[in-house]
Amino acid sequence: MDMKLHKGPVLWMLVLALSTVVAGCAPLGTAPRGPGDDTSATGIDLVDTTWTLIKMNGEAVTADAEATLDFATEQISGIAFCNRFFGPYEQDGTELSFGMLGSTMMACADMEHEREYLEALGTVAGYRVETDNLALTDADGNAVLVFSPAEHAALEGTVWHLTGHNTGSAISSLILDTEITATLSDGQIEGSAGCNSYFASYALDGSHIEVGPVANTEMYCMEPEGVMDQEMDYLAALAAADTYEINRDTLTVFNAEGMRLLTYSAISE
Repeated sequence: MDMKLHKGPVLWMLVLALSTVVAGCAPLGTAPRGPGDDTSATGIDLVDTTWTLIKMNGEAVTADAEATLDFATEQISGIAFCNRFFGPYEQDGTELSFGMLGSTMMACADMEHEREYLEALGTVAGYRVETDNLALTDADGNAVLVFSPAEHAALEGTVWHLTGHNTGSAISSLILDTEITATLSDGQIEGSAGCNSYFASYALDGSHIEVGPVANTEMYCMEPEGVMDQEMDYLAALAAADTYEINRDTLTVFNAEGMRLLTYSAISE
């Protein structure tokens, strides 16, 4: 899904205490257990799956952007429709609770769904499986959040079309009638930057990506207005890539500080 963002100033906070949002979370007292420690009660392994929100407080999710949840050792992370969030969790069998959450802080067109999602996370006391879906439940056993397992596009061999890029002050969509692409294969990334073709080497280490010096052709495009500035912003963001994540058909690239740089959508050939 495409994310519609305001072009106003963006303030990023790598650690934001969301005390009002997660007031309902249980305090952390004992060492967290990994979600893979006890799968017998549910038959699923939370860690090896990216979970995409499909229902919130009993209602189907209809927002333009997606919300996700990922479990790692002692930590959760994800996207709350707009901002990335992260924090600790505790699990004991099917009992589950989240500690104090931190978040980036970016202005988006729809912040109400994000607020509702983060508040719902603060009420979680357990989880269960509903068919193949993951339901997070409150203390009364009500499903407050329901997720489906995401099937992801492959990083390499996929034609990725840019849907948003960081201009230094905001995440902006592309200028009308322009197209920026990226294809990664065998350590080489190439594509169109909107006017010129570009190429660079890359190296992967888990979710870390290092992009080598970017080379490009040297045409100058007069139209549409602003296409050359957009190209410069894109190539600068690509050179600063540090980590990436894929959620279904969406590729998001971040810098070393966790700031979102680029968002792509997969196009099947």
